[in-house]
Amino acid sequence: MRFFLIFIISFFILEITAQNCYSPNILSVNDSLTTQYYNFKELQFNSIDSAQEYRIRFKKISDPIWEYRYMYLDTAKFFGFEHNETYIWNVKTFCDTILNINSSWSIQDTFITNSFVPINFSPFFNIQLSHYICDSISDLNFLIEQDPNEPDISSSSVFSSSGSFTINLLNVGDIVGEASVVAGGGFYNFEYTLVVDQIISNNAAVIAMNNDSTGVIDGSFIIENDIDGIKIVNTVPSDGNFYTTGNSSDVTFYNLFLNPPPGNLNFFTSIQSELGDNDNQNIDFTISCLNNFQNILIKDSEFKIIDDQLVFYNHGDLMIYNLSGQLIYKKVDSEIFNISFLDNSLYFFTFQSENKIIKDKLIIY
Repeated sequence: MRFFLIFIISFFILEITAQNCYSPNILSVNDSLTTQYYNFKELQFNSIDSAQEYRIRFKKISDPIWEYRYMYLDTAKFFGFEHNETYIWNVKTFCDTILNINSSWSIQDTFITNSFVPINFSPFFNIQLSHYICDSISDLNFLIEQDPNEPDISSSSVFSSSGSFTINLLNVGDIVGEASVVAGGGFYNFEYTLVVDQIISNNAAVIAMNNDSTGVIDGSFIIENDIDGIKIVNTVPSDGNFYTTGNSSDVTFYNLFLNPPPGNLNFFTSIQSELGDNDNQNIDFTISCLNNFQNILIKDSEFKIIDDQLVFYNHGDLMIYNLSGQLIYKKVDSEIFNISFLDNSLYFFTFQSENKIIKDKLIIY
């Protein structure tokens, strides 16, 4: 009798709890990426106060079998669906941790998936220097972007008609720039530090892309001094998908490009796709010799001069350049640098510590 009474009470409590476990209302189906293989949709519903977990199910309207996914406490999630199909879906709530108490399935909703429509291979390319003053060191920045559904880039090469890289001044381990990469149509964002990985010769080096989050090398560039100008080569590992969902690569090499004498400077590209397409672009600049260098460099106040010594607040590497952009002094891993040997003139310097690069001018008089 006692056992029977406990069973009735437990069943009564369970029944009351189940009555308060409501099924969600479907809110929306939001369109997202359409890749070569899938159309991604975000399925969204409202939250239930008593929920411990949600379960979602969907199927093509012609299929007899449902696919199930646990949502935990998420009320919106992306799923990949086949192209050009009509799907139905709904959701239920679980209101206890052992998944015994649950609501009924919500009212079904229907949606149609998109087609995949490839577009022509037409990557966007831009390149610029930090300044265009003759015979002086500058930063070199280039940007490559692709729209969704273009054939994926397999390799890219950048050439110049003149100018050169100061590869003879590099050492393995030097930090020479940074890069930002966006992939998956904006779902993935990566930041990289560019590090000298290998010195092939005085005219060629391998620059590694060191992932700032993982510390893993995810790719590399080969930079070279060619017969007339420079060459930058980047090969992209294949991801098994011949079309991109949208991507961009923004790359900057610091203090590495020696501007040529005055005249025209031409950059041109050769970019190949995984389907064999080839894209060529040209960008022209004019290099001039100027007497006013006031706006070339970035100001910073994290140093001082004491008794013919340039003093910084962190250890790092110092490089000093004359008005012609020639490197006249380099010292690594220090915070105090003797500059008594410098004649009266205007100089430019770069100080690179573990986490910062300082650029400024130095006037000796």
